[in-house]
This record gives sequence, structure tokens and C-alpha cells, in this order.
Amino acid sequence: MTLAAANIKYIFGLKTNITNNIFYQDERTVLYACGRHCILLHTDNKTQKYITASDKGLSLTAMAMSPNRSYLAVALKCERPIINIFDLSTLRRRKTLNTNDATSDEIISLSFSSDSRCVAALTGDPAWMIFCWTWEKSKLLVTTKVMHIGPLYSLIFNPNDYAHMCIIGNGILRSFRFVEGSLKPFNFPRIETQDFRCFCWVSDEKFLIGTANGKILYIEGRDQKKEFNLDVNDQVTAIASFSKGFVCACGPGFVHFFDRIFEERDYYKKNRQTLLLGDHNDVSRLQQQVVKGMAISPSEEFLVVTTDMNQLYWTPISTEFLNRQMNQTSGFDLLAPGSHFAPITGLSVCVWKPLVATSSEDSFIRIWNFEKFTLELSKEFVGSVHSISIHPMGLFLLAGLTDKLYLMYILKDDLKKVKDFAIRECNVCSFNRGGQLFAAVKGKVIQIYSSVTFDLLINLKGHNDKVETVIWNGDDSRVLTCGLDGAIYDWDYKSGRRIGQCVLTTCRYTDITTHLGNRYIYAVGSDRTLKEILESDVLRTLPLDDTLLTSIAMSRSCTMLFAGTNTGNLQSFKCPVLDETLNYVGHSKEISRMVFTDDDLNLITVSKDASMIVWGVREKDAVGIKREKRVDWSEEILISQSELEEKNKMLSELRNRIEELDTENESMLQVKDMYYQGKMKEMTSKFIQEMEALKTKNLVLQNEKIKEETRHEEKLAEVMERHSRELERTESVSDKKLVIEYNKCKEIKTNMLKMQEDYDKQIMAMEEKAKMDEQNLTEQFQEKLTCLSNKVLDAENENKVQRSEYEEIIRQNEKDFDTEITRMQTRYEQELHRERNVNNKMQTEIAILKNRLQSYPKEIKECQDENRKCQAEISRLNSIIIGQEKDIQNLRKQLQREERSLQEEEVEFYKSKIKKLELEKLSRDVEFYKIDELKKLIEDREKETMNMKRQIKAMQRELENYNKQFVDMEQAIENWREKLASTTTELNKERAALKKKCTILNRFQRDLHHCTSFIQDPKVLKSCVQVLHHKYMHGDMDTSDSIDPNVQEEWNRQRTHLENCIDRMRSHLKKMRNLLHIEREKNRALQVIDFSK
Repeated sequence: MTLAAANIKYIFGLKTNITNNIFYQDERTVLYACGRHCILLHTDNKTQKYITASDKGLSLTAMAMSPNRSYLAVALKCERPIINIFDLSTLRRRKTLNTNDATSDEIISLSFSSDSRCVAALTGDPAWMIFCWTWEKSKLLVTTKVMHIGPLYSLIFNPNDYAHMCIIGNGILRSFRFVEGSLKPFNFPRIETQDFRCFCWVSDEKFLIGTANGKILYIEGRDQKKEFNLDVNDQVTAIASFSKGFVCACGPGFVHFFDRIFEERDYYKKNRQTLLLGDHNDVSRLQQQVVKGMAISPSEEFLVVTTDMNQLYWTPISTEFLNRQMNQTSGFDLLAPGSHFAPITGLSVCVWKPLVATSSEDSFIRIWNFEKFTLELSKEFVGSVHSISIHPMGLFLLAGLTDKLYLMYILKDDLKKVKDFAIRECNVCSFNRGGQLFAAVKGKVIQIYSSVTFDLLINLKGHNDKVETVIWNGDDSRVLTCGLDGAIYDWDYKSGRRIGQCVLTTCRYTDITTHLGNRYIYAVGSDRTLKEILESDVLRTLPLDDTLLTSIAMSRSCTMLFAGTNTGNLQSFKCPVLDETLNYVGHSKEISRMVFTDDDLNLITVSKDASMIVWGVREKDAVGIKREKRVDWSEEILISQSELEEKNKMLSELRNRIEELDTENESMLQVKDMYYQGKMKEMTSKFIQEMEALKTKNLVLQNEKIKEETRHEEKLAEVMERHSRELERTESVSDKKLVIEYNKCKEIKTNMLKMQEDYDKQIMAMEEKAKMDEQNLTEQFQEKLTCLSNKVLDAENENKVQRSEYEEIIRQNEKDFDTEITRMQTRYEQELHRERNVNNKMQTEIAILKNRLQSYPKEIKECQDENRKCQAEISRLNSIIIGQEKDIQNLRKQLQREERSLQEEEVEFYKSKIKKLELEKLSRDVEFYKIDELKKLIEDREKETMNMKRQIKAMQRELENYNKQFVDMEQAIENWREKLASTTTELNKERAALKKKCTILNRFQRDLHHCTSFIQDPKVLKSCVQVLHHKYMHGDMDTSDSIDPNVQEEWNRQRTHLENCIDRMRSHLKKMRNLLHIEREKNRALQVIDFSK
């Protein structure tokens, strides 16, 4: 088996929970999102192109298209949200923008500037922030916080001003403008604060806003010019403007159209309101869908809307359409096949027809054509549809509804119920490959029915939890099931016997598939692994780290293996080695079901995000291999007798009507022929007369033409003669001007030569002066350089002396450190030797304890009393440990205070150093008066500073020693904790053994009581006693360990030892604290004495 490759053929679905979810890329291409892809749908031939928005499995939160319709911005949700910019001509990513300063994990709105060079983003709660980039350079221009408590909804650039944008939200309408590298906010004080829900620009200073109470505000500049009340007490969810008006959506199912009135200062008037679905009396849930997004085509001929139920509609909005009658109840059509709008629960593919059936929690069953990518049939039921299975012939359907399991006919445009079965909320049902049987899950039982007689053949019992998957093997002889109880069973459904089983209680299986006639089984579940099972044993386990597989499918040719993940991605596995995988980005939520088509050319996956993807699959290394072409798809459908008679009757009536229309048309054609022949004769005579008149008129015009030509030639000769005279005069004047200009040019050249000579002389003089100045400056700087070099040599000599002194100090310190290290090493080696002896002693004691545990007493009451005492001791020891931890924390605080005191002493040392510098300055001022006295004073000060340095270093060394001692103490406490944990585990083992003995004793009592019921029948009593003796004395009864009566004494000894160790540690810490306090007081006293001198 080789690794298989997959590519997306078609995506059914729509993602509407993002801001700006629909766009027109050009006149015939609509762009929207589904799963983790952005889809470009051609409105004529319904073909799709795809842009993968995220390769890392991140969710889409917002989209925006540039005004020139060349680029698409997509916001992705993560710890620091990112924005990908795509080129719509190549469908490739151009740039990635990062929001490193964002405090939210998602971007709720995106917008391009009017020149398509800048991108602005609005992040979500808790800190609403605006980011703005020049995306071509990936340069962040500005970041600002929006000081507002309520939620924000949208950010929109002005379409005519790249430096102007607006934001809206609950109780906020604010305008921002770029001013000197920052965003300056402007409010609208004369507009009442409301919950502003949607926004669209009309022109540079005019825009429309929809509110939560069903009103449209028309704003010009910063003033509200008009308010439109839609008479619906619901929020306005979407709004879009165009040159002849605007369109908005308010309430469930309605779209409102407004016309622009140019005579009244560009105000608007409501034209009509239209239902998304034409039948207002329809009780379908689709009547309650709300519009979430709008887009108008570039030519303003079509309107596209998306709804919260993942439907995509469109309608023409040309002038002819807008002038129709108001309150018209039709006009919107589905642009894409109607998709589910709740998690998809079931998936089944047909064998004879290119059909696939899906069920969903939205109460709909939909049947799709996976070759033509169309929706063949859709029907709504009452309540959720939990499972579905289509018959291999494509004429029947099983559906698990809330109340019962139904078998239905698949008619041309309807599903007709045939038989119902008393199985409530059946979550799994499946026809076998032949179609004569089907399996259905009722609770934890799998029931096998005949699809011919509808009889219950057998019940398969064995699962202890919900059954997730039921599949049939290739020859329909066996049934494979898996469930959340961690069991996989292989059933012989004829006898109801389990042929094989693999139970793993730590894994909740969600899906399985088979290979080579049930020999190999591949299973996925909650333990994040892929298991290969052979003959009831797990042959191989492939760990998948952070990936959780939720579904799995294998092709009928057994050459391709795919699995779906909880993040919506599709993974391809190489079998049987499972050492190589490929990952494909698909859905935005976990894949709930997946299935291969019968020809192994397509893989269909459905997800909890209500989307379905048709993948084209092939073996990765088998590019040139062609599969055998299957038999043509079946085209037959079911139709009822009454419906067929009605259609035949209608056909006969239509044929009669056609014959009548043919006779009527023939008679009308004859009448029209006679009428038009007469008309032709009249027109022919009329045209002949007009032709004659035109001929005479043409002769007259020719004569006039000849006269005009002669007159034109005469005028042309006169003009030529006048032109020649003017040319001669102009040439003479220009010659004179040329002579004058030549003389002027000659004079200018002579003047220029004289000026050049003067400039050369000046340059020579300046160069000589510069040389002299340079020589003088060189001599001056040479003298300064020699002086500075002498100073540098003196400084180097002084530095060498200081360095030698510093090295001597370092050497002495290292020597002291080495001696201290050797001393501490010997001391710790002794302690380690003592600890090893203690450890060896404890090991021998543990061995003695294990030997004693083999003689555990049978008195249950005494063991329970001992356990209660042990528990009390453990709680007391825990309280002691908590007290010790508090003492350690107090010691740490004391150390922190000591460190602060050291810092204060360093500050004092720094002040003394400053005083020393001041004294040095004073010595320079009075060097002619008290040189000897000041030198002595300086030497004393230097000695004092050296003594203080040594004291500080000694204190630092002591502090390090204290820290090491505290670390050692913490390690000792941790060791005692480990010992306490080991004793606790031993106690838990004893409790488990005690519980096991109790259960065996109870079981023995029940069996003995059962034997006493046969006290009157000696033979039966004898056999019962023999069975009881065989059961409890020959290995069926687990022998429990017994404990020595001296265990409590050993336990008390260990407890006493622990308490003594803790007391010693506490006393040692107290001594160290006192020593540290005394040393600190001595140092402070010495410092006070030194400074007082």
C-alpha cells in the first residue's frame, strides 16, 4: 500500500460567523469563506477556486477586499492574531502581518484604505485596539486603544479618503483621522448614542448606519440628516449602498430596498421589502434566517446576501427590477446549493448512483450529486436527524429521527416514509453492501433487520456504552462495531456470536475501518493514536502527539487510508508501515464522518462546522495508473402510480393543446402572410417614387459641387501667392537677427576667458595659504599628541600597580574559597555517608517489613482501627510539614531583609567614596598649605574603605553559605516527603488488599448462604461444598498478603525519627538566625565607629 494524495474538488457550505463574509471579486465571481478556505465561486458555471487561509489550522475571524478588487485580507485567531494578504490574480499569499502588541486573541474587523495600500484591523475584548499597516512594506504605522466598555462591531475606511476611518459599536460612533503619525478621534456629539450594528459609506462625508431598534440613520458630516424607521422591532443586520439607493436587512427573512431621490438633496425613499423565501406561509426554519452579509456587483446589477443559516442568495437590482410592485414576495434565488447550518451527524454514499446523503441537527436530510456538485433533494423533518444510510441502489433511505427509525422511498423531489421502527434517537444505522439487510443501534444493542420483510433477525449485545460505528465486511458475512466503552467486536450476525474482540478501556473509540476482508482493523479514538488490529490483538500503535483522530476510512481497493482530525484537517497514512503521513487543510471543526465513493476516485468528508468537502484522491506515486471505468450510473427513479397517472394525463392534455396551438398558428400565419404581402407592394411603390426624387436631387447636387470646386481653386491660388510673399519677408528679418546674435556671443566668450584667468590666480593663492595653515596646525597637534602619550604611559603604569594589587586580593580570596570548599566537601561527604548508612538501614527495614507483610492478620476490625490511626498520623505529619514550610518562608524573608541591609551598606560605601573624591579635590586646592596632613587623612580613608570592602565580601560569603545551607535543608525536607509518600503508597496497597479481602469474604458469605439453601438435600449440598472448596482453595480466590503485628511499632519508630529530624533542623535554623543577627549588629557598630572618626 502506498501513500495517497488528495485535492479539493468542491466545498459545500458557508462560514457566516465572521465579519464581512461575502464579496464580489468581479462581475461573475463571488468570494466567501468555508472551513479554512476562501472560495471564489463563478456565478454562471458554478465552478470554484480555493485559497487556503491558514496552513496551521487557525480559525478565520474577519475578511476584507481591497477597493481595486485585487487583494484579500484574512484575519486568523491565535494568541497574537495574524493577517494574511492574498493576491487574487495568483491566489497566493503576498504578506503576513503580525499584531505583537495585541492583548486579544482575535481580530473582529478588517478594512483596506481607498488606495489599497493600507490595512486597518480592530481587535476584540478586553482591550479594543486599532492597528494600521502599509502592508506592502509590512510596516506598522500606528496603534491606538479605543477607550470603550461595550462591544465594538466594525471598522471601515472612507472609500474616498485613505486617512479617514470610522468604528461602530454598542454606544459608540467614532471617527479617526491620521494626523502627524497618530490617529486623532472625533466624536459625533449631536447624534444620540445607540447600539449601532452596521455601517456603509455613501460618499466622502455621507454614510448610513443601522441600529439595534430597526432604524437607519443618514448622516452627513457630523449631523444626522434623516432617520428611516423600518417598522420592525429588530436589529438591522446588514446594509449596502450603490449609486441608485441602498439595501438593508432587518428582522428574520426580510430585505428592504430604498431608492435615491436626487431632487431632494440625495435623500432616500423606501421602494419595497422582499422575502428571502417566496412563501410567507411556509413553516420551515429557513423562514427565520437573518441576513449576515451583503455584496453588490461592480456593475450594480446583482445583490448577493448570506444568512446565519449558511445560505447564499442573489437577486437582480437593475432599474427594471426596482420599479416593480412594492411588497413583492419573490425575487431571491439560491446562488450555491443550500447547505446545512448545524453539525452534520450522518453521511452515506450510494453505489449505483453518484449520490451522497447527509443528515444534520438542523432537521434536514439532503441528497447531493458528487459528480455534478448539485443538491438533488432536501427535506426538513421535526427534530434532529441523528443518523442516515442510503440503499446501494439509491432508491431507499434509512433515517434515525428523534422518535423513530424510518425507512423511506427516494422520489424525484420528496422522501416518502414506508416503514418505521421503534428505535428512538438512533445514532448509527447502515445498510449492508447487498442492501437486503440493515443494522441499527438501539441504546447499547445492535439490531439486524431484513430490508425486505422488515423483520428483526437478531440482537447483538455486548457493548457497555454508546456504539459509535457499525460496518459490514466485504461479503456481508460479518459486522464490525466499536463504542465509547473501548471495545471493538467482530460479530457473526447469523448466530449472534462474537468471533473476535479487542477491548481497551482507556480508549473511547470513535471510528474503525477494515482491510483485506476484516483481517486488519484500523481504529481511532480518544487516546490520540492510530491502532492496527489483527485477530483481536493490537499489532501496531502510531502515536500522533497533539492530533486527535475522530474518523477514518479506507478505499475499497485497500490502497488508500485517510483519517480526519479534531481540527478539521485530513491526514493520509502509508500502510502497512504507517511511517509517513500527509496533512491537508479542510474544515474548521472536527471531521465527524468520512466515506469513499464506490469507484475510489472521491473521498467525502463532513464536519461539525456544517460543511461537506468532496476530495479527489489518488495514489501519490501512481500518476500514470488508470482505474477501470465503472458501469454507467443508474438513472432510474421511483414514482408513485397516482403521480405517474397525473403526469400522463397532463402530457396528453399538453399534446392536445399543442395541436390546437399548431392549427391556430397556421391560420394566423396565413392571415399575416396576406397582410404583409399587401404591405410589401405599397412599400415597393413608395420606395420607387422616393428613388426617382433622390436621383433628380443628386443631379442638382453634382452641379453645385462643380461650381464649389472652381471657386475653391481660385481662393487657394490667392492664398499661396500671399503666403510666398510673407515667407520672403520673414527670411530677411531672421538673417539680420542672426548677425546681431553672433556678435553678442563673440563678446561673451572673450569676457568668459578673462574671468577664467582671474579665478585661476585666486585659486593658486588660496592653495598656498591652505598649505601654510596645514603646516602650523600639524605642529600644534603634534605637541599635544606627545603630551597625551606621556599621560597615557603614566596611567598605564598606575593601572599595572592596581591590577597587581587586585590579583593578589583575588588570589587570597580563591585560597580562602578553596579551603572553605574542601572543609564543606568533607563535611557533606560525612553527611552523605551517614545518609547512605541510614538508607541501607531503611532498605533492610523495608525488607523486614515486606517479610512481615506476608503474615497479614485476618481480623478486619483491627486493620481498620490501625488504618484510622495511620491516617491521623499522616494528617499530623502534614501539618508539621506545613509549619516547617512556613518557617522556611520566614527565613527567606529574613534573608531578603539582610540583603536589603547589605544594599544599604553598599550605598553608604558609595557615599564614602564620594567624600573621598571631594577630599581629593580639596587637597588640590590647598596643596601649598597642608599637604602632609591631607595625605595622611587620605591614607586613613583608603584603609577604612579597604576594611569595609573586606567586611562586605566576608558578609557576602556568609550569605552564600547560608543560602547553601537553606538549599540543603530544603533537599532534606524533600527527601522526607518522598519517604512519607512511599509509606502512603504502602498504606494504599494495604487498603486495596483489605478491600479485596472484604469482597472475597462477602462473595464467600453469599456462596455459603446459597449452599445452606440445600441443607435438606445432602447430595446437592455436597456438590455445592465441593464447588465452593474448589473455587476458594484452588487458585480462584486471590491470596492476600498478611501483615505482621509489629508493623505499627515500625511505623511509630519511623514517625519518631522524622519528628526528631525536623526538631534538629528547626534548632539549627534558629542558631543560624541568631548568629546572623549578631554578626550584622557587630558590622553596623563597626561602621558607626569608623564614620564617627
